[in-house]
Amino acid sequence: MSTHVCSLPTPRSTCMSSPLPTKSKAKSVDAPHEVTYTSPSWRISLVVTCMLAYVTYNVFFVSRPLEQYPFHHKTWAQYTPYHPVEGYPAPPPNCAIDQIQRHGARYPTLGASARIVVALNHILSATTYNTNELQFLRNYTYSLGSSDLLPYGAEESRHAGEIAFERYPQLVSAENLPFVRSSSGERCVLSATNWTAGFSLASKQVYNPEVSVIISEELNDTLDDAMCPNHETAWRQTQEWTNVFAKPLADALNQAAPGATLTTADMNDFMNFEYTGSLDKYYGTGYDVGYINELLARLTQSPVRDNTQTNRTLDENPETFPLNKTIYADFSHDNLMIARTGGVWNARELVPFAGRMVTERIAPLAFCGGDRNGMCHLDKSSGGRDWEKCFS
Repeated sequence: MSTHVCSLPTPRSTCMSSPLPTKSKAKSVDAPHEVTYTSPSWRISLVVTCMLAYVTYNVFFVSRPLEQYPFHHKTWAQYTPYHPVEGYPAPPPNCAIDQIQRHGARYPTLGASARIVVALNHILSATTYNTNELQFLRNYTYSLGSSDLLPYGAEESRHAGEIAFERYPQLVSAENLPFVRSSSGERCVLSATNWTAGFSLASKQVYNPEVSVIISEELNDTLDDAMCPNHETAWRQTQEWTNVFAKPLADALNQAAPGATLTTADMNDFMNFEYTGSLDKYYGTGYDVGYINELLARLTQSPVRDNTQTNRTLDENPETFPLNKTIYADFSHDNLMIARTGGVWNARELVPFAGRMVTERIAPLAFCGGDRNGMCHLDKSSGGRDWEKCFS
């Protein structure tokens, strides 16, 4: 089997697959601009344009250690690099697992890139810059790509594959390899192939899983969140919060850069942005009933029962939706994964880049009336979801 990872691109290039390298660390290069962070608070945050470009280039492209940065790297909401929320207690040896994982770190999406360029133009319209912290803007050029998986993101997923094997080696055999699916977005597929490469490496190439199914995002796809057209956006909630914290920052920056036309939409203060990200995910994501029904089918080893967004052609075929595996790994997007939680949470703890949600099947579960499959009745644990609201 040929395994591939995401290769190191130039800033404008597309991240492509290349043969699996050794585990040596990426070579560090100097940052394009050194910025000194001092008070007041607007100097800490600067502008979404410059800071996001600076952070993305240095952390994810150059792969400098996160602890070297003068701000807390765990405050970037859904753009936070993967980090364990707490320690992992090992389950009994006879459990089975189902894992859904977000793709690794990526460049800004097309929409985010467009907003960054708008904000950059707003501050580059200044006639002068009155503080040392803004002098780098005189020669600043925005040069990030868009949407593609970054080398750092490839490494996050490869490491996740290694962890999966190290935690569950007793669940794997030559006849029972992990069953891996991916949504068709390129960053998801590359994350999946890096995960399988990491799993293979950790097993010393004894077990070499492959990506068995890639689900088109143009069709019914339980690994994407595009199937609930009536779900609301989070624009109103995020705008209300942005107006609270961002106006003083925009006013201070416009004063420090006479001629700049920055607005609240251009601001990114990391501590406040973190709450913005959580608002966006809570109010702006749809339903994932189809994926939950697939999970139930795997846990009970019974056919999928669903009338929502499942792909019946795939789910009714044991080759593309087997029910006899001990490890399943699916690769998806943050919006789909956050909908699975159905509650109020911090986005950075649930869906950082390469974040994963793992279901470990352990039977019996007497505390909630669990059956022989280790399943509890829904009304004993949490409320249900009304799928019909997506279309009515």
